[in-house]
Amino acid sequence: MFLSVFIASGVTHAAKIEAGFGIEIMAVNGKKVKKSYLGDESNLDFSIGTHQVVFRYGALLLESNTDRAFKSKPYIVDLDLQGDTKIELEKRFRRVAEADAYFSRTPTWIITTNNTERKVNDAILLPGNDGFNPYSDIEAAIAGYNLENGVDISDSVAKSEVAKAQQLASESTIKTAAAVGAGTAVAVSAADAGQSVGNLEQLIKSYSSANAEERKAFRLWLLEQDLN
Repeated sequence: MFLSVFIASGVTHAAKIEAGFGIEIMAVNGKKVKKSYLGDESNLDFSIGTHQVVFRYGALLLESNTDRAFKSKPYIVDLDLQGDTKIELEKRFRRVAEADAYFSRTPTWIITTNNTERKVNDAILLPGNDGFNPYSDIEAAIAGYNLENGVDISDSVAKSEVAKAQQLASESTIKTAAAVGAGTAVAVSAADAGQSVGNLEQLIKSYSSANAEERKAFRLWLLEQDLN
């Protein structure tokens, strides 16, 4: 199962996050991954760099000779996206009891990027929200965790939006050049996309120059917008 990730760095490149057997990618950079009957999908565009990824393991396993759906709690990793990347669990199970015993301790995940494999033993268990179904609102759970632990993902999100705007501006410029070359009276302007890039870059600069209290206030404001 793949999530297509488009990275803009002068020339547009493409990378993929592949969910291995039993892996469900639930959110990236605090945003829930959309689902369809065909599987997980996302329209988010990412820049090269570190992104917060939330995922869990699930499978049909045997319990008293009957199949039962098993799902682990979600885990968080900071994924350094530099190319096609796959997330897997190191172990397979046949029975629910085996999975329960395994996840009673820290699990080991396998992260493979550009055919280079590494084991991750420090993925963080995501605390859930209060209530019967603590992960039904995964975005609120992630926002609460990030706020509680002072985790700032706004730079990754902002840079991703800049990459997206840069890609749109580049595509608009190409269309304009093609229209002029063909002698077609089609005016395709990249001005709006360029303005978006300028605004987002200014936002990143302002945030980077802010002090700790100003950054905290800004993160609180972002959280309020997400929960409204």
